[in-house]
Amino acid sequence: MKKSALLLLIPALILSSCGNDGPVETRDDCYARYELAASIRKKDSQKRGGYNLAFHYKSEYFEADATVFNKDLALLSNGMSMMAESETTIKNFYNSVYFDEVETHYVEHTKDSVCYALASRKYEEFDLISVVVNGYNYGLEWANNALVGSSGDHEGFSLRANDIYASLKTYLAKFENYKLWISGYSRGAAIANVLSHYILSKGEIAIEPKDMYVYTFECPRGLDKDHAPKYSNVFNVLYSGDLVTYVAPEQYGLARCGIDIDLFTSSNDFDNKLKAFDGDIDIPSFVEYDSFLPGSTHIDNEIDGVKDVISYLTRVPESESYISLNTRSDYANNVQGAVQTAVSIFFSLPSEELNKIMAAIQELGYGAISVLTEGEKLYNFITPFLDEVHYEYNPTSFRADCDVIAKLAGSEITVIGAVYVGASFGPNIIRSIKSHYPEVGYVLLSTYTPAE
Repeated sequence: MKKSALLLLIPALILSSCGNDGPVETRDDCYARYELAASIRKKDSQKRGGYNLAFHYKSEYFEADATVFNKDLALLSNGMSMMAESETTIKNFYNSVYFDEVETHYVEHTKDSVCYALASRKYEEFDLISVVVNGYNYGLEWANNALVGSSGDHEGFSLRANDIYASLKTYLAKFENYKLWISGYSRGAAIANVLSHYILSKGEIAIEPKDMYVYTFECPRGLDKDHAPKYSNVFNVLYSGDLVTYVAPEQYGLARCGIDIDLFTSSNDFDNKLKAFDGDIDIPSFVEYDSFLPGSTHIDNEIDGVKDVISYLTRVPESESYISLNTRSDYANNVQGAVQTAVSIFFSLPSEELNKIMAAIQELGYGAISVLTEGEKLYNFITPFLDEVHYEYNPTSFRADCDVIAKLAGSEITVIGAVYVGASFGPNIIRSIKSHYPEVGYVLLSTYTPAE
C-alpha cells in the first residue's frame, strides 16, 4: 500500500477506535464525569486517586411526572450535588449536560455563607431550571449548621434557603414556562429541602409539584415539623445508619419535608456493597452491644444503635454540672453559641496549628480528660495556640464558652470515651459518622432496587 493511501486511512482508524470507547453522546443523552476524592480508604491503602464516576443525563427524565421516584434521575442528581463542591466542578457539570445561563454564587466561606448555582436548559415546551446547593468540602459554614435557633425552622438553614429563594425569584423572571430541578448533599440537602418547602408553600413562584424535581442526599432535619408536608415530589435519599440524618434530634420539633427513600437493607449487605466497590474502604463493622445507656436494652440493630446514642446525648440532666441538650431551648440558650465558637476556631486555624493542638492532647494521655472537662483548664490549654497565630477572641466570653464546652464534654464523656478506646458502641458511632461520606451514598444508591 502506498504511503499516501495509508495516510488517508489513519483518520478513519482513529475515529473507529474512538467509537469503541463508549456510546456516542448527544445533547439529549450525555454524561457528566467526575473524580470523587476517596475520603475513607484505609491509611495503608496502595490505591491512589479517587473514583471516576459518570452520571447519565437523559432529557426524558424531565418529561416524566416529578412525583414518581426515578432512580436514574436520583443518580444524576447525586452527581450534580457532589459536583457542586466548587465553582469549577459545577461549571464542568453544567457544560457537560448542555446547560447555560449559569449563575455561580460561590463566595469565601464564612459562618454565614452559602454556595450554590443556578442554570437553565431550553426545551421546546419549557425551560429546565437547575438549583444545586453546596454541601461538600466547606468549612466555616459548620457554625451555621449549629445555628438551630429556639423555635420555628432551623435558623441557619432557613436563612440560607431564603437567600437562594430570593436569587431564584430574580433568575426566574427571565423565563415564562419552566420546570425546576433542585438538589444538594448533607448541609446542601437540608437547605435544598427547606428551599423546596418555601417554593411550594409561599405561592410566589408558579410551579406545580409534578414539574419540580427535588432529590436531596443524606439530609439533616431543617423544618418545623408542624409545617413539613410529605410533598410527593421531594425525595430525600438517605441511609438510616447515618448519624447526620438524625440531626437535629426529633424531639427538637424539626423534620424533613417530602418522602424519605431509605437505602438501608442490612448491615452485612451494606458492608458487602462497599467492599465490592472498593475493598480498601475503612468503615467499622456493626457490633451488637448490651447498652447501659438510659432507656435501652440489648442493641442488635444498627438503626436502633444510632437512635440509642441520640437518646443518650439528649437525656434528662443528671447533675448541676451537666448541660442539658434535652430540649431545643436547652441547646439554643445554653450551648449553641459555645458550639459555634468552637467550630469557628477549628475551621479558622491553620492545619499546622491544629496538628500541634492534637499532638499536645495526645501527649497528655488520660490527663486530657481533666483538661477537656474543666473550663479554666481548657481555656489555659487552648489560648496559647490561639495567641501564637494571633487569633482574636474576647477573654471573658471565651472563658464562658470554654466552661460550656468543658461541661458538655464531661456530660458526654461516656460516648467520647467509647469512641476513643473503641469500647462497647464506639465503633458503631464511627461507622455512623463514616456512613455519611458521599462515596457511601453513591454506592448504596447505584445498587438500590426501588420497590415495585
